[in-house]
Amino acid sequence: MRGPHEQPLLQQECTLPHAQQASVSPAFQSSKPQRSRLFLLCIFSFLRVFKPSEPFLVDFLVDCKGFTNEQIFDHVFPVFVYAQAPCLLILGMFSERCGYKLGLLLGAVCSLTTVTLTLLAQTLLLQQLSQVTVALAFSSDTLITALGLHAMPPAQSQLASHATKVGASLSTAA
Repeated sequence: MRGPHEQPLLQQECTLPHAQQASVSPAFQSSKPQRSRLFLLCIFSFLRVFKPSEPFLVDFLVDCKGFTNEQIFDHVFPVFVYAQAPCLLILGMFSERCGYKLGLLLGAVCSLTTVTLTLLAQTLLLQQLSQVTVALAFSSDTLITALGLHAMPPAQSQLASHATKVGASLSTAA
């Protein structure tokens, strides 16, 4: 129970000593090359997640490729679901061994391969393979944030993490 001279917690002021107040917001104290790298990474994140044709995928596969809804929902899309965890593990180990940039590049190549397979493949097996490549591409999305954290000093890790997530989120709204 509070005494009569104590203020409720919401009414108390929280002040920091003068030396700490100067270092509270280091987000804008990074160097220009670091901000440039983070900006490019945010643009990459935006473009990586931007997929305006994705809502029309089933219609495309049924109308243009001749697959049935049953084939798509029972034999193609489940491959993506079951491939996600192994692909995340594989790409994570690959990136730790070979570097985040190379892992991100592999994800971009897998994304391009997915589009190519989806557009050109006529068989069920190749459409299923496209789901594995898209799972690898999705796994590389986590590397965008990791690369952002490596591009900025530790004091600005929160800024880097949020900036890359904003880039990806904005692309889903576009």
